[in-house]
Amino acid sequence: MCLTLRNTGDGAEPKASLRFPVPSGLTPSEITADGVLGADGAIVWPDAALEPGGTREVCVVFQPSRLGTFAFAPESRRGAGPGPKSSCATEVKGLSAILLEVVDVEDPVEVGQEVEYVIRLMNQGSAAETSVRLACTLPGSQELVSAEGTTPIRMSDGALRTEAIATLAPKASAEWKVRVKATREDDARMVVELTSDQSGQPIRETESTRQY
Repeated sequence: MCLTLRNTGDGAEPKASLRFPVPSGLTPSEITADGVLGADGAIVWPDAALEPGGTREVCVVFQPSRLGTFAFAPESRRGAGPGPKSSCATEVKGLSAILLEVVDVEDPVEVGQEVEYVIRLMNQGSAAETSVRLACTLPGSQELVSAEGTTPIRMSDGALRTEAIATLAPKASAEWKVRVKATREDDARMVVELTSDQSGQPIRETESTRQY
């Protein structure tokens, strides 16, 4: 945020100062010139002379600790009296960022033996992801033994499908375990697709397991 104080008159102003109250939820990380954050939660730039037609610009970099709309109401003073004021608002929005991982615990695996897949989700972003669902397609060379996890997961329309996670909060995670039996030799590919309200198209992850 930058403030510009301009002297539009034809006389000099020997004592022009600026005061910038900091909204709750913002922390100043950089303050230009000789501005100081006071105990009252406002940044103050002390008196400075401002010649006719002259300008004074100061800036602050803020680090938000929450989402929302922040209202700013900086003010100035000239000599012993109040000067012009200004106001504006900035909206801080979050962004969800889903990480999808699929790992086979055993690889390679002998035909007739079982292999377990671990499917993990993490929301690495700053906003929630909603209506999160998974669809897992097993290769023809594998047979489902069991499946469990954060939400129920069951076979439907030829794929393993999870019940939706209504809300996956920022930094939250979820996990499922799928155990299958290798029925024949193959470079078996487990395909997992994730959909949510926020994803424009499915997120896909594939894990390969060698069966011999």
